[in-house]
Amino acid sequence: MIFIIIPVRNRCSKTLECLRAISTALDAYSHRIVVIDDGSTDQTAEMIRSTFPEVKIITGDGNLWWGGAVYLGIEYAVKNLADQIVLLNDDCRPTPEAWRSMIDNSSRETEAVFLADIHSNHQPPVRLNSTLVYKKNDSKSDLDELSNATGQFVIFTAFTVKQFGLPGKKYCPHYYDGVMFPFWKRQGAKIYRVNGARATCEWEAMRALEPYDRLLISPSSLISYFWFCLFHQKSRYKMTTRVSQMCTRHGLFKGAVFAVVRYTIFGFSSMQSYVIRLAGSGESEFRRRIELLSDHSLRKAVLSELRPGTPVTFS
Repeated sequence: MIFIIIPVRNRCSKTLECLRAISTALDAYSHRIVVIDDGSTDQTAEMIRSTFPEVKIITGDGNLWWGGAVYLGIEYAVKNLADQIVLLNDDCRPTPEAWRSMIDNSSRETEAVFLADIHSNHQPPVRLNSTLVYKKNDSKSDLDELSNATGQFVIFTAFTVKQFGLPGKKYCPHYYDGVMFPFWKRQGAKIYRVNGARATCEWEAMRALEPYDRLLISPSSLISYFWFCLFHQKSRYKMTTRVSQMCTRHGLFKGAVFAVVRYTIFGFSSMQSYVIRLAGSGESEFRRRIELLSDHSLRKAVLSELRPGTPVTFS
């Protein structure tokens, strides 16, 4: 039995579209869909119950975030005798061939995580899940081993969860995939990208950039910028999140050293960007940095999003 875990919040139409696509693609497979609705106020749960009564809904109070939601979903799947577990974001659209390829690969290797070949919805598309960096669509092999994985569309066995366990989510409630998969890898699990398993995901190219680059064109004050980056749950630079991820990947000592170095660079770079912005050269410096990007697809995607009056976020 395949359990498909989908964390959602206030995206009713996207969630329903996702469920319809799954029903079509997995008609030949024994599967169970589990939606974790973290406090939606747009009647997501009610619409799912009326349209897809077979879907299991687990409700949260709005404080689960992505990590807490998938944690509950994985626990539920294991307790209910799942064989394979899929994590899927509701804005991710795998092809039917991607589903088959992911399931087949996971069936052959029980102590591995398989990540789909996920691309952005830009033209040309940008690959979103290389080895912790963004790369173009240039791989020629069937499987690429990765050092980490993102949770948009992944599959692993319940045996993997039982064998390696689930790390705590207290310090990393949103970007939990950055802790869970390295936690398993350090214990011997493999992480692969299945290059033939194509899926498309909604994506903002700006989010691929460092926050201090985006600060050049953001109207935020320096105080609100640092508060968001260091303490907001959705920030990749949230201190407990980043330190937890680094220590999980590299061990306590190395992780702490890397974190100190990373935050030192982050602080100096942020101050530099803020001074440049105050001097009135923020947008020209931002465009200069974008032109230096080696990934032409990413560069084109960022420039296409750069519009006057467009809000710039740091998550």
